[in-house]
Amino acid sequence: MSTLTTRSLDHALNGLQQRDDETCLQTIADEEEINQFEKNRSTRMASICSSVFNRSPPISGRVISAMKLSPNLERIGDESVALARRALKKRDKTLHAMNKEIARHIERIGDHATNIGEDAVYAAAAEDIRHQPFVQ
Repeated sequence: MSTLTTRSLDHALNGLQQRDDETCLQTIADEEEINQFEKNRSTRMASICSSVFNRSPPISGRVISAMKLSPNLERIGDESVALARRALKKRDKTLHAMNKEIARHIERIGDHATNIGEDAVYAAAAEDIRHQPFVQ
């Protein structure tokens, strides 16, 4: 699923940069496959969780982190599709308005990537790093 999501984001950004409608349309076509992955994974994870939570509470945090990965990837796929659709409609908007919309979608993708990173740290080190101040 992560490979498909990465490909979708690459297609959306490349389609936008190169003004390539075919690449944008490929991003939109991939959305259903990403959505289906997320649905199937969620169903399997719910089944696994019910048995793991009862047997091993320390592992349950890692399972929860894994569960949160799939929806974040699916949302990145959704934002990639939104970017591709914006690129297809680029002729209808002013450059400033289009750049503002594109920036919003890229910011959301960054937020989901941050969530994935925070969950990975929690799963590996059992450390919650959310909402900590930035240190240079």
